[in-house]
Amino acid sequence: MASSSSVFGVQLDRVRDTPTRYIFATLVGSDRFWRRIVVGLPLVFLIATPIHNVFVSLAAGVPIVLCLWLLWMSHEFVHPQLTVDLESRTLVKSKPYGTGSYSPIDVDDLDHVSVIRFTDSALVKLHYSSWAVSKPLSAAIGASTIDDFEALLKHMDVEISIYESTFPPLTRSPIHIRIVATPIVILGSLSCVWHFYGADAFSTGAVAVPAATLVIYGLYGFVWQYRLRRSKDEFRRENL
Repeated sequence: MASSSSVFGVQLDRVRDTPTRYIFATLVGSDRFWRRIVVGLPLVFLIATPIHNVFVSLAAGVPIVLCLWLLWMSHEFVHPQLTVDLESRTLVKSKPYGTGSYSPIDVDDLDHVSVIRFTDSALVKLHYSSWAVSKPLSAAIGASTIDDFEALLKHMDVEISIYESTFPPLTRSPIHIRIVATPIVILGSLSCVWHFYGADAFSTGAVAVPAATLVIYGLYGFVWQYRLRRSKDEFRRENL
């Protein structure tokens, strides 16, 4: 009996895949979320710095926290797998680095799905009918499998939209605005704090704690990506 499930995925564990992973991380979540958190939050703290010194520390720390969040989200795309099960009408996304899977997503809970195609891979954004805290927001698949993925979702009556993108971004679409504006906002916020308040603004716990976590988590990701690449190379050598 033929299986009713299909597995989609892509491996983005190479150094040259880093820009793709960070672009995907930048595009996770809605445009409203991006405007409020990535743009609005640093701006609010910058404006509030004349009120009290605590806002100076927060204005310096928030961009570091945003970098940590982007790094954390980028780990989701190192070696993702998304299983589409026609029989149970669910989607199941794997956790980073082969540590299991998230809870199954009932397609009836989805409002629609959007796919942003890049050169070799594509970002799958999951839009829910109601606000979901613990459910995955996105996944990644190979660009060559988009047609098969789209056919399966349409078979389950899930609305799906396909968008084309380029790297580097060449148009002023909302997708490309987010890709370009995110590093500008982060670096611009840090530069403004440094210009007006100097290095002392970065000597507080609001900066040191997320910065140390950023370094540790970055090293953790590097080790796991190295293990994935080594395992893949060993598998290829054994099957030659």
